Amino acid sequence: MTPSQPPAAHLLHLARPLSALMLGLATLCACERAPQPPAAPPEAARAATASFLMSTHHACALADDGQLWCAGANDAGQLGDNTTQTRGELRPVEGLNHVVGVALSPLHATCAWEEEGALWCWGGNESSLLGPGVEQDHSPLPLKIQGLPPVTQVTLGAYHACALTTDAQVYCWGENRRGQLGRGQPSLPDPTPTAVPGLTDVRALSAGLEHTCALTNRGAIHCWGHNRHHALGLGPQSPNLVSAPTELPLSEPAHALAAAGYHTCAATGAQRALVCWGDNSFGQLGLGDRLTRAEPSPVPGAFGLAELATSGAITCFRDIEARVYCAGGSPDAPVEPTASFQLAAGLSSTRAIGAAMGGVCGIHGDHEIVCRKLDLATEE
Repeated sequence: MTPSQPPAAHLLHLARPLSALMLGLATLCACERAPQPPAAPPEAARAATASFLMSTHHACALADDGQLWCAGANDAGQLGDNTTQTRGELRPVEGLNHVVGVALSPLHATCAWEEEGALWCWGGNESSLLGPGVEQDHSPLPLKIQGLPPVTQVTLGAYHACALTTDAQVYCWGENRRGQLGRGQPSLPDPTPTAVPGLTDVRALSAGLEHTCALTNRGAIHCWGHNRHHALGLGPQSPNLVSAPTELPLSEPAHALAAAGYHTCAATGAQRALVCWGDNSFGQLGLGDRLTRAEPSPVPGAFGLAELATSGAITCFRDIEARVYCAGGSPDAPVEPTASFQLAAGLSSTRAIGAAMGGVCGIHGDHEIVCRKLDLATEE
């Protein structure tokens, strides 16, 4: 199959790995653009961009026609183009043409699932992240994860993966020294996807570096793994490791959640109000300070959430009026990150927002990917 045109390659030139890219992004009115290829078809002839995800050093865009495109660092083959060459422009992932979802690890791995629920992963194989039977330390091509029922969602931590299956169960594999697999006790890494005991009726998953949280259909959130900075939200007296899913003390049912690094946020209640917990070193909880929160804490004035996105140092949300607000910022930003939510300039009316270390992106219209470096991104 001949790949379609890249979703936004002619609009946003990904000239460096993501961490460096975010430092060079201009404002929306002067966004860095590459020239449009002479042979490129008109926008109306290209598939619209469905989603755009960023990790620390690479990014992937999924088009509505099921083609996946990636760019950035490629030292472990995480771009899936059968090379380990860093790419400054979006290139198609080889061998996958019917992708419906994608997940990026904070480090060197990428996974994508197809319409029928098959899961494929590539890049770094640290802690057996690429699944059973894979002996090499990395793969530049997608490998099908064996022994896994059809999936509807996948989330990747630093060295572990969890998948939501069509029967609303959760299967995890990879690193487990800090209880990341939810099996009741820590262990050495395990490449075999295994159902998390006692966890059913799940509708969404999100992982931080060493923890995972699951949202059930009744609005409960269960978290497990490394409780560093109280990432699990289980209270000030909770243990450092929690190796089995444990329900959080929420005052209202949750509708959505997003985890990254060592913090997690959720939209709760009829007003879809924001609550956050865990690490707050960069003000990413949006609570006006940099104090860790050991349990879910309401964020004043943050309600009507339509979309939620997190990275290790950032939390962003889009409200029902399509305005995007962000808190936190890059650890190496030249200015102090904001500790409260501020309107993100130029991102209003975008969709499918995604955060990475130092910036936030959204999709404008069908094709344009708009990115902002957070120390330049706020406006009154």
